Amino acid sequence: MRWGLVFFLALAGCSEPAHSLERTPLEIVAAPVPMTVEDEDVVRGRLRYLGGFQLTSANENFGGISSLRFLEDGETLLGLTDRGFWLTLHPQMETGRFAGVESGWIRPMLDGDGAAVADTFSDSESMAISGRTVFVGFEGRHRIERFQAPWAEANSLPTLHHNLANLGEVESNGGLEGLTLLLDGDLLAGIEEPDANGNIRLHLFDEAGGGDEAIWLVGQRPFKLTDLATLPNGDVLTLERRFSLFGGVGAQLRLISLGDIAAGDVVSGAAIANFGTGDTLDNFEGLAVRERGGGIEIFIISDNNFRSVQRTLLLAFELLPE
Repeated sequence: MRWGLVFFLALAGCSEPAHSLERTPLEIVAAPVPMTVEDEDVVRGRLRYLGGFQLTSANENFGGISSLRFLEDGETLLGLTDRGFWLTLHPQMETGRFAGVESGWIRPMLDGDGAAVADTFSDSESMAISGRTVFVGFEGRHRIERFQAPWAEANSLPTLHHNLANLGEVESNGGLEGLTLLLDGDLLAGIEEPDANGNIRLHLFDEAGGGDEAIWLVGQRPFKLTDLATLPNGDVLTLERRFSLFGGVGAQLRLISLGDIAAGDVVSGAAIANFGTGDTLDNFEGLAVRERGGGIEIFIISDNNFRSVQRTLLLAFELLPE
């Protein structure tokens, strides 16, 4: 998704980067960033800041990261860019703090013909993982595609999981921003663009590709949905952001209880964290959750839209008990 700030600060005439079909090493430079100027045991709601980094790379295809998920090893982050690239990152922890990021690899997604999807319908915005299967939500031509183990040595071709033709009334860049796997195996998809009542539309699909049941999350303007993630107990987190020229940038996380996720329901969700003036912020789009050391860690990444005026931030938090 192209953030509103781009239209005011973007450089005109930028060309798309060239890319190889091969998996290539990705060298990352990680510069630490504080949550605030003080950065002393910063807590926002139920999130305690564990550290964060601004990520840069000389690789011209690095950036625009729109989704983030931990693989089964609990140590590797699989990232997805909105130009249709897979990448991996390896967060390093020391004494309970986020201490660094080790480099991984980057490769293009393929379409059904084995060509780079970045050359066709490339606005890949959301991701959910079930074992070796990765579901990817696309904007533009709204759809969910299914890939097999894109982290394996051989790149995988997609199959269509769900064609969301019923999202035709949604703007091309306002579609499937969030996608998460529920404990029962169903997929929960979230639409960025609010409906006529200002609410966020969620869709329930079964893992086989059938079904399409709607749920509505009560909107909290000016926030818009950018990702979903499932907690180990089955509750679902929403990542939402706001932007305006006068109000600046902000973000919040809400929690939807597992028992409230049912077709046809209208749910409100409980805000568990809010970020605003004075906090380190950018275009937050990706959310990843893992259990570690008896606790739950939440990683948030920002989409820099391949613009020098924005940053790729990777921030880590501990989820505190209620």
